[in-house]
Formats: sequence, structure tokens, C-alpha cells
Amino acid sequence: MVKANHYEISSFPDGTPLIKKDLTINYLNAISIVWTFESMAELPTVIMIAKDAKDNGAEVELFMPYIPNARMDRVHGDEDVFTLKWFADEINRCGFSCVNVFDPHSDVAPALINRCEVHTPIREICQVIEESKPDVIYFPDAGAMKRYEETGHSIVSVVRLISFTETRSVTGRPERFSAWMSPVILPRAAKC
Repeated sequence: MVKANHYEISSFPDGTPLIKKDLTINYLNAISIVWTFESMAELPTVIMIAKDAKDNGAEVELFMPYIPNARMDRVHGDEDVFTLKWFADEINRCGFSCVNVFDPHSDVAPALINRCEVHTPIREICQVIEESKPDVIYFPDAGAMKRYEETGHSIVSVVRLISFTETRSVTGRPERFSAWMSPVILPRAAKC
């Protein structure tokens, strides 16, 4: 779903965007586009609003909590298309003053997107851990462990459980799962 201040977004019966703007819009103020991803079919709407606002002299910022194509952050073979790179190119062409993303799949997407600001839920995670004092912290994959492993270090003792998934590069579907349990972690200062 795409929303933007001073723009009304709907669609024609054939599914193409019908975008109306508030005629009292002040282009000296930034236009904020919020894209809560449901489908790649929404990308043209993001681009059209950004281009319209920029053509009228406004700064445009994008809040995109989920980065489409972020899982395709590398190619595995000659037959693979680096879709994240091409997606980032389209976002960069819009010339956003900033692109805010939430907890990206890897460091690759923020590196490819210009003026990208990454927000993570680390404070919220630390707060929940401090309040609940869990015996086990589960990381669904190695990337999550890398990003959040320090969150459990403020607890006297905690076991970390990490699962590893082998994904078929041909289909993008998980193929094998395995898990690893860490020894007890001694307390350290949390990075919260």
C-alpha cells in the first residue's frame, strides 16, 4: 500500500493508478511517501508521486519498512539476475532526500540505495528481554544472529538457539534446516 501526504491514491478499473493531488499543496514542505509493500505493482505509484513532487520543487522522502528484492542480494550463478541492484537503481532515480528502511535482510540493500537510513528494533528487543528474562533466545538464521546476538548478553545466563537454512538458489525456497545451540553465555554489558 502506498500513501503520501497531499496525494490521494486509488485505481482505475484496469488496475492502473489514479492519483490526485491536493491543489493547496505547499511544495516547500517535504512530501513523505509511505510504502508498506504488498506487491511490486505498487512501485510505479511510488515513482509517479516522487517525480510529480520533485518536478514541482519538493523534497521527497520515502519510508519503506520492507525492501523488495532484498533477499536477492547476490547472484549464485550466471543465470541469476541481480534484482536488488535493479530495484535500487529505480529507487535512486527518484532522487529521494532520504529512504528510511526497517531491519533490512542484509547490509547490501542499504549500500545500494542512496541516502538510506536503517532503523532496527534493538531497543524494543532489549526491553522485552530485560522484562521477560528468557532461558533461550532463538535466531531464525545466521543473519539475525549476526545483527542481534548482543541482545542476550545482559541476562545472567541464556542459551542461544540458531537455525540454519539452506535455500535452493533456483527456486528461492528453503531446502534443509539445521539448528545449533550455544553454550551458556556469561553476562556482558548489553549494547542497548
